[in-house]
Amino acid sequence: MALAEHLEKIRYFHRLVNYRSLREGAVAMGISQAGLSKSLAALEDALGTQLFLRSRAGLILTKEGQELLTTTRKILGEAAALETKLRKLKVVAAPSVLKIGMYDSIAVYFFSELKAYIGTLYPQVQLQLTVDTSSALSLLVQQGELDLAIGVNLDRTPKSSVEYFNLFDDHYSFYLSTRHDLDVGALPLLIHARADDQAGKNVESYLASSIKSRGVHKVFNFETLKTLTLQGLGIGVMPTQVAKPLLKQGLLITTEVPKTKHLFGP
Repeated sequence: MALAEHLEKIRYFHRLVNYRSLREGAVAMGISQAGLSKSLAALEDALGTQLFLRSRAGLILTKEGQELLTTTRKILGEAAALETKLRKLKVVAAPSVLKIGMYDSIAVYFFSELKAYIGTLYPQVQLQLTVDTSSALSLLVQQGELDLAIGVNLDRTPKSSVEYFNLFDDHYSFYLSTRHDLDVGALPLLIHARADDQAGKNVESYLASSIKSRGVHKVFNFETLKTLTLQGLGIGVMPTQVAKPLLKQGLLITTEVPKTKHLFGP
């Protein structure tokens, strides 16, 4: 017997066990008693066994009927679970507007590429960019003001409506301008005063001893930090992704600061 050919009959059988008679079951299922009786007879014929005993007390499952019921419960349960998974996998129509938030330095280096990529996949989608701090972006996503936020050390406190994932890992290093003949030993450090590594530790805390010995200039965004580094005003402490384009252009080189780990952060 090919069970696949009798799935509808199996569903009728599975429901019929909850009723005392064919008549009661047929009424509940919205089909005729004759139709249900014919379906059950065809299933019993295909299996070569009787599934119910008729008695004054009502329908009683035979031993074979009980075995089939155990099997059908498993089959129909798995079918229901599969249907649920498939519904979740259905592709949702792309929105007409996608609201994206980015941390300032991330926006500078990645928004143009992201815009081009999404434009290729979904040419009808219009992007709206918001640039803010990572904490502000996280809050905007939680409030439903943004569809997506790309930041640094976003608040990962579990929220039922927000999903988090790691886009890429980065770390900090020391960079020096190639435009000037600089004495590394005399240069102050240039740091982003509010920058943290991926463990949430403030960058300044890594550099406490070096700051005491050589001084520091504090800024509050990486674009300013990058510009001051290029001008030869100090040793820039930057994420590798921020410095990468300038390294490729030969405008920056990596350097070392005594008694400080060259690369720090996870």
